[in-house]
Amino acid sequence: MENILLRFDEELIPHIHKVLQTNDGQWKYFLLEGLVNRLPNSNLIQQKMKNLKNWETQQLIY
Repeated sequence: MENILLRFDEELIPHIHKVLQTNDGQWKYFLLEGLVNRLPNSNLIQQKMKNLKNWETQQLIY
């Protein structure tokens, strides 16, 4: 399954972000260890996820 998902690269960011907001530790672990670490542009994706989180925080403030 991971091999199939890896083809989507940056398109996975919003979906990964949604899972990281849950309380499901096993699902989070699977994503971070099994998928995000294997993405070819993991540094870029991590930065985009941080940017998304910052944007959401700003939306809550305003």
